[in-house]
Formats: sequence, structure tokens, C-alpha cells
Amino acid sequence: EPLSLLLLLLGVLLLLDERVVAAGAVTGLQVLTKPSAQGLALVLATWILWRWGWRRALSFAVPVVLLVVPWVVRNQVVMGAPVLVTSNGFNLAALYSPPSRAADAWLDPSTDPRLAAVRRDAVAAEDEVAWDRALRQVALERLRAHPTDLLDVSAANLLRLLELAPIENDAAEVLDGRNLPLRWATLWTTWLALPAGAIGLVVLRRRPAAQLLALSAVYFTAVSVPFSPMPPRLRAPLDLVCCIGAAVVLLGAMRGASSADEPRGGDVIDLRDSVLERERTARTGA
Repeated sequence: EPLSLLLLLLGVLLLLDERVVAAGAVTGLQVLTKPSAQGLALVLATWILWRWGWRRALSFAVPVVLLVVPWVVRNQVVMGAPVLVTSNGFNLAALYSPPSRAADAWLDPSTDPRLAAVRRDAVAAEDEVAWDRALRQVALERLRAHPTDLLDVSAANLLRLLELAPIENDAAEVLDGRNLPLRWATLWTTWLALPAGAIGLVVLRRRPAAQLLALSAVYFTAVSVPFSPMPPRLRAPLDLVCCIGAAVVLLGAMRGASSADEPRGGDVIDLRDSVLERERTARTGA
């Protein structure tokens, strides 16, 4: 997560400097770092196309492809399939397999006994790609039969994402090594930063930096909520962007308070200048 956030900020800074080739290289590294970043390159390329045209968009896309393709070729050679990652099936089965929906909970497909048959076949074949495909098939079959599961899971994940059901995140926080007393003592900052950050981005919506940050945050949130379990760490891109937006709101408030004093100071200056001007005129007349 920290490396992904660093690459996200670096990519935005490079695009603001119109260094699209370097930004494409950084985005390629982002795709190799974070599985859910697979579509980020397309989102940013679309923004570049809208703002600067197809030549710049192509200059951005080429280094992304050049960085990602060797890894895909490696997987073809080693694993027998041109895949980028083999974790998508795991995430889908953890949320949408029949056992997970029956339990209305996230289940670990690698250990849960209710998915033992799928796991046994994959282990016997020693094929990671087949394991991913089998888990994905189990989840998609359930989704085709019960499409409203997508809404149910998304709603539950959104509550966890926004810390509206914070106690449900405790188990994930413990697994991630967080200090629970500290988490609960500072949880209120999340409820301040998220809306303040959104306001800040709306205020700056015409600026390229705000557009890029907002697009990135919306993208990562949109792909995570329906298709990933939602430990708070997956909210990191949204938190980062909202912290920047909240800083804009705070800075604006500070400037507003400062400017509120300026008219009084300005009035004093104007009054002094007026008095001096009258005295000057009087002396000249005399």
C-alpha cells in the first residue's frame, strides 16, 4: 500500500508537469504493484486524451505496455497462461461463492472446508492459474444465478469503507497488525477527513491536480467495493486524496480568517492616506 500510494502521487505530479512518458512508466509500475490498478492506466489515458489529444495518450500508454508485457510473458512461460495476476478468483470466491453468501461473510477459499473440493483439484494439478479460474467460475456461477448479491456485498463493503460499521473492521485491523485502542481513539478523524476532502476536491474541480486525484480515488474505490474484502487499508487511496482535499479546505479557512481582518487593516490605511492627502492639499492651498 505505501509503495502504491507513492507511485500514485508521483504519477500525478508527472502528469501535472506534462511528462506523459515518465507518468506512463510510473503507472506501469503501479499496475505491477497493486492488482486493482489494472484499469488505472485506461482511466488516466482517457483523461490525457480528453485534455491533450491522442498523441499524448499514446505516449503515455506505450511505456505502460512495455513494463507490463514482460511480466505477462514470464507468466506464460512459467505458469502456462498470459495472466497478470492470479488473485482475482480468490477475491471473488471469498465474497460471492455459495458458502460465503450462505454465511453472509468473507471466507478464505484456501482454508475453508466448504470449498475443499475446488481446492483439492487445483492442488492435485499444481496449477495456480487453474485454481484461480476454478474459484472465479464458482463465484460467477453464483452471481449469474443471484445478481443482487453484487448490490448486497457492495452495500456492506461501502459501510465498512466509510467506517459506518466500524466494529466490523476490527478483525481485519488485528490481522493487519493495527493497535485497536489507537484505532478507536482516532476513528473520528476519518469522519472529518472524508467529507472535508470531498469538499476540497469539489472546490478545486477545475484544476488538473484535483481531477487526477479525484479520478484515482474514485477508480480505486469503485473497483474495490464490489470485488474485494474491505479492510480499512484498502481505503488508503481515498484517505490520501481526502487528506489533500481536507488540507485545501483548512488552508482556505485560514486564508478566509486572515482576509476577514484585511478590510479593517485596509480601512485604516485608506483613512490614513485620506488624512495625509487632505493635509497635503491644505498645505498646497496655503
